[in-house]
Amino acid sequence: MSCTYFFILLTVLLSGQDCGGYCNNIAFAKNFEIVNPERILECNCTDNVALKLDTFFSVAVQEEDIISQKLILNQMENVLSFNRDNPTTSTNFSQYIFNTGLYNKHINNLDLAEKKYNEVVSNLKNSYKNDPQRAELLSLALQQLAEISTSRSNFQKSINHLEYSIDLEKKRVEGTSQRPVTYSMLSRIGVNYSMMGKGEEALRYFRLGTEPMKEAVSHLSPERIKSLAYIFIGYFNLELEETLKLKKNKESYELLNIISKIQQPNHPRNKAINLLKAKYFTNSNNQDSASYYYKLSKDSIFASENNTTEKLNYYTNYAIFCETFKSPEDALLSLDTAIFYGDHLLATSTKWSRNMIHAKSEKIRLLHQLGRSNEALNLISLFAKEINQRLSGAVIFEDHINHINEFYPIFEIGLNIIEKEFPEKIHLAFDIIECTKSLSLYKSSLLTQNSKNSNQDSLILKFKTLNALASQYLLNQARGDSTIETSNNLYDTHKMIAEIKGKLLEESPFPKPLSISDYQSNIDRNKTHILSFSGADHYYFLSIESNKTKLVKVENTELDSLLKKYITEISTFQNNLFQESSEKIGVLLNKVLSDTKKEIIFSGDGYLDLIPIESIIMPDGNFLLNKKCISYSPSAKIQHLFNTGLPSEKLKTAIFRPSFNDDVMPLEYAEKECAAILKLMNGELFENGAASKDLFLTESEQFDILHLATHAKSINDDPSKSYINFTDSKLYFNEIRSMILGTELVCLSACETNSGLNFNGEGVQSLARNFIASGAKSVVSSLWQISDQTTSEITISFYKYLSKGYSKAEALQKSKIDFLEHHPDDGMHPYYWAGLVLTGNSDAITSNNKWKYLLGGSVLIFFIGLTAFKQFTKISKKAS
Repeated sequence: MSCTYFFILLTVLLSGQDCGGYCNNIAFAKNFEIVNPERILECNCTDNVALKLDTFFSVAVQEEDIISQKLILNQMENVLSFNRDNPTTSTNFSQYIFNTGLYNKHINNLDLAEKKYNEVVSNLKNSYKNDPQRAELLSLALQQLAEISTSRSNFQKSINHLEYSIDLEKKRVEGTSQRPVTYSMLSRIGVNYSMMGKGEEALRYFRLGTEPMKEAVSHLSPERIKSLAYIFIGYFNLELEETLKLKKNKESYELLNIISKIQQPNHPRNKAINLLKAKYFTNSNNQDSASYYYKLSKDSIFASENNTTEKLNYYTNYAIFCETFKSPEDALLSLDTAIFYGDHLLATSTKWSRNMIHAKSEKIRLLHQLGRSNEALNLISLFAKEINQRLSGAVIFEDHINHINEFYPIFEIGLNIIEKEFPEKIHLAFDIIECTKSLSLYKSSLLTQNSKNSNQDSLILKFKTLNALASQYLLNQARGDSTIETSNNLYDTHKMIAEIKGKLLEESPFPKPLSISDYQSNIDRNKTHILSFSGADHYYFLSIESNKTKLVKVENTELDSLLKKYITEISTFQNNLFQESSEKIGVLLNKVLSDTKKEIIFSGDGYLDLIPIESIIMPDGNFLLNKKCISYSPSAKIQHLFNTGLPSEKLKTAIFRPSFNDDVMPLEYAEKECAAILKLMNGELFENGAASKDLFLTESEQFDILHLATHAKSINDDPSKSYINFTDSKLYFNEIRSMILGTELVCLSACETNSGLNFNGEGVQSLARNFIASGAKSVVSSLWQISDQTTSEITISFYKYLSKGYSKAEALQKSKIDFLEHHPDDGMHPYYWAGLVLTGNSDAITSNNKWKYLLGGSVLIFFIGLTAFKQFTKISKKAS
């Protein structure tokens, strides 16, 4: 489309002349070259100027005319007067903002585009009822937000937007005979699930989307089918692609039959169908037919110059054909060509396309297969950097998990190469493992620390209030009490939280990724930090000390089988059945756990996230507990974050002991426990009615140590419902994250506070984890249900050793050893003592009094000796 004609049209529309309706026809013309400028110059139609400008903009979008889009937007901004209070002009204003978002998306400014779409949602979400135009625009804005989220691999976030849009559409037709038009949104949800690796769920949504189309094919007229064919085929292709991935050849064949009936000869969009047919025949091991359709597909794709994405997709898929029917070298050549086109795309976008990630992943696999390990490691290093860069983005937890899992097989290849061939590249092993370790938790912890150091008190208060509000909305959703108004409110709240996060990060941005040398310079010389990675074939353990590192590989199948069995045996008392499993695990992990310093900081992964390693019986027949003091850490980054700074000289302790209704089992030993801790730590006791949730939320920030002797419950199916009991109400999972703590230690003397859903990389989604996220430097918590008496005994002993200046890790070790000595029979079972674990900073909370006494004693002896020497000298002089 010519920009000159657009300029003429805009000039005429705004000139104040009347054309007798000619401009209404022009607004919908497809070929603007036939516009008669002289006829238009007589136009005086200003009532519908905004609508006509919007129509021109739509045509410019269809024709990908960026210059014309910008020109129209400038005219709308400079000439039209928007009155937001007027319903009509306010809709025009939202349409203008929406168009601005589209323009920015087209020039790849996704951040600004996202901001504009969010603005549209904010403008319309409370005023769309009984206004179809507003409802449609709101739905379109949500769909655009979903598209941006998908492009950033934020798949769950995209699904949330699309489900909101579907709810709007259902509400629109409520009480009418109309059928909701949701096929596009359903199919796009399917795309997201497909990208998350959830093929069956993806296929379910694709089927829901195509169901009305399959019905239509059987009863619409040939003319109508012809006009709709390639709209339908676009959605059929999505479903077909998923059936091919899942190797559902029968369903693939049925879909291809439907497509073949309605496709038209020599249509340009047949190239996508030919590529899918080629994949189908590759799956069916039919080389001749697959080769034929790959040739057809290539000829049509390469007939055009400006289709880099299609070329990338073609060569990525052709590599599968090469590996199936030719050789790995041919497949690698195809992937190199795909990556060439992928790199071309990266020249215009910083985001890796899905096909680009797939092509590079397959290349790494083939390079490793062909023995070209150094090249594979270079690509793996790029993946690790790409994941670390997501730290500063607005990535929600579910999407981060999906993203990490996608790269796990590739990272396992990298660790295997380093362990076998390149031990000198152990720094890369650190980068690989750390980029999979608790990035979401690290991000929350870092933000909390930035908040504590911020001078913007009013901003921090608002941040906390909004987080608490979001927690309540999430809890309502989890309980099934959510309405579309709740969704609106949650959407707004998350938007405001994101804005505050941005301001806080401006004050203290994310630091550069932690290097292994930086971490080694920070770690205590008496500690060993063991980072673990759970691969499909092997566990990898990276041991880090101040002056050395070591990477160890352990076969996965046997270890995982033993760990699963062992978790059941120790979390429920089953006599001495645990011993055999524990001893076998001890043999497998001996080379990892034996050659270490006195204190081990352990970062688990997979099933190792669920067991207390101090309970493992080593080859000498003793628990690891007897030799090493153990603490746990989500990652080296988080450990590094909480290793900075020293505890204050005078620590303030708050002890909470709630009372319960008759329907809740009383904690018989809690009163004795709290009284003993109060005496040892000189703390402040909040009991019965004073141990309220509100008081905890408002007063906890004033204390350095928080001790909670109460009940807690972990809900694995939905962590948002997990809670800690207070006298008046429950403190829920997400509410803990709304806190901003500066505490040195949180001790959760309650059941299941370190239990929950376990994710590779991110770890257990527990109540204890959220205290770390809210800024607690260390947390003592329980892995399972433990008796009140046992918890009380170990906890009192723990504080006794803490008060004497022992480190937190050493204090817990000594407390458990004392328990074993006092209970030599049944007490030996790990069920009783191993469930209490320390996570986070393991240092002492006070200066070590032992050394004070030794130093004081030494000084005293010195002065006594000096005095005696002087007396002896005087006596000697007198005698002479």
